[in-house]
Amino acid sequence: MFRVVFAPHATGAFSCETFTLVTEGGNKLALTCKGTAVAPQLRLSTRVFSFGSVRSGITPSKTLYLQNNSDLPVHYQFLTEPGGVFTLTRPHGVIRPRSMAHTGVKFAGSAPGNYWQRIVCLVKVGCLVTRQRVAGVAWSMIRSA
Repeated sequence: MFRVVFAPHATGAFSCETFTLVTEGGNKLALTCKGTAVAPQLRLSTRVFSFGSVRSGITPSKTLYLQNNSDLPVHYQFLTEPGGVFTLTRPHGVIRPRSMAHTGVKFAGSAPGNYWQRIVCLVKVGCLVTRQRVAGVAWSMIRSA
């Protein structure tokens, strides 16, 4: 009894090895092992969030769904600006094979203005990088004297 392990270092790598097995009686058997490294398949429910016009001080949120369509767990991490007006409730995590997770996207424009940010999602094991765009307008009521 023996064990064969395929441990590729790069997504898309193809390996093919042939081993000759020799029994104590002198019989020979050629064993060919082939393998291709696969990358996680992550799908986002949307690529753009628009919060529209929001009164200053109000913090609306929307939900982003992450679908893992592969047979491997997916480790993800969103890169956001610390202290920015757009935040994620779960900026990193692991999604089990063939399952879904979600994160909340919050907009907190504290002063009137137009806000826009590109958020990058990194996925461990492979070279999948996806971008999420979010936009919002904050406004405040001006009272006349």
